[in-house]
Amino acid sequence: MNARASGAPSNAHGGSIAAAILHNLAVSVEEQGKLDEAAALYERSLAARDPRAPEVRPTLVRLGRLHETAGRGEAARELYARALPLAEEELGADHRITQAIRGFLGDPR
Repeated sequence: MNARASGAPSNAHGGSIAAAILHNLAVSVEEQGKLDEAAALYERSLAARDPRAPEVRPTLVRLGRLHETAGRGEAARELYARALPLAEEELGADHRITQAIRGFLGDPR
């Protein structure tokens, strides 16, 4: 059941407050070095949001970085590939975040 179906309040951009809280909690847990727990929280955050909403981009990238750190490069690239069009649409092709995501994908453009 996603956050909307459960009655959790949602914000105006296709995500839910619960998803944002899960993302923020994941960041905190990640900073404590609990990478598996953080990855699970990032996954829960993604599951509670519209996958096309710009708000999922940071979660996709952070989860991708965790996968990359754990040696799961293909899983990381899949997440970066999902994040790139969101960054291009929201921030523009020349924005530093968009360029960083391209770099994570091995695209030096």
